[in-house]
Amino acid sequence: GLFGPKHEPYLFRSDYVTNSNDSYWLANPHHPLTGFARIIGDENAPRSLRTRIGLIMTQNRVSGIGERKGFTLHAMTDMVLSNRQYAGELWRDQLVSLCKTLEPAGIVPTTGGVTSIGDACSVLAKWDLHDNAASKGAILWRRFVDNLMGDVPEAGLVESAIGAAPFWQHPFDVNDPVHTPNGLNTADPEVALALGNAISDLRGARLSLNVPPVRVQGIHRHGQFIPIQGGEGDPNGEFDAIYAPWISGKGLGDVDDGSSFVQAVTWKSGDPYPVARTILTYSESSDPTDPHFDDETKMFSQKRWIHDRFSAAAIREHAIIPVLHLTGT
Repeated sequence: GLFGPKHEPYLFRSDYVTNSNDSYWLANPHHPLTGFARIIGDENAPRSLRTRIGLIMTQNRVSGIGERKGFTLHAMTDMVLSNRQYAGELWRDQLVSLCKTLEPAGIVPTTGGVTSIGDACSVLAKWDLHDNAASKGAILWRRFVDNLMGDVPEAGLVESAIGAAPFWQHPFDVNDPVHTPNGLNTADPEVALALGNAISDLRGARLSLNVPPVRVQGIHRHGQFIPIQGGEGDPNGEFDAIYAPWISGKGLGDVDDGSSFVQAVTWKSGDPYPVARTILTYSESSDPTDPHFDDETKMFSQKRWIHDRFSAAAIREHAIIPVLHLTGT
């Protein structure tokens, strides 16, 4: 009974509650949950970038700022797979400014010395700040963030010490936890070094600096490459979390972690059945000879969803195999 229900956090709200694999503390920033045992979760400390972009997108649905107002099924499926890259939104413009100061010399520092800066500045400036299939510059940006945060714990920016890391221009403020820390401190020499190492990484893998995810991020099934959109949840702050290992000299390996079973569910007034869109990103069958071995993976690649059926009539109408009804006492 030490940590029974009365010792655990809960929150009922009429607007929203959220969680993105993080502490309960900011389930809704308008009503922080505090005073619970540390073993349950941390409080008053920096949140991961994925948590922050989730809170921002959700709050925007309430206020109608920059988003269509309301939590409709269409709005939620769009939000889940929007592929916004929050680290890019926070830092890209400042990194481009730094990059342009280095451009006249034509070189940028790396761990091993220097490398040609090439068209890195224009690639990053033109990047659309997303991890969509055709987002040119997304992979270069990801390597920059991974190099900059190479020593950051896997959880991203959760630990208090990370909120005050020297690459932040403005440190964590407990009074504005959704939007801080923010800004890129380009005076920190690690920033330019991370850019140079990112450029070297792509060149070492024989990839152009503007290579989009559709060319290099995906999974092989039946000898076919299936591109996968999305990006690293943390430390990059991508809500549609997709992880693929970086292999030095080769580029990205096959996607091996991230979004798995994804769902958006609502109800219609007077209808007893849920209205749901779902996708099992790695597909349902583990049998390579089964047609369902890669079908949903291909759908996920194209941001398509399964329309789930709940009523007997809908199941009969859309059944593709005989339905067996089981009865018993």
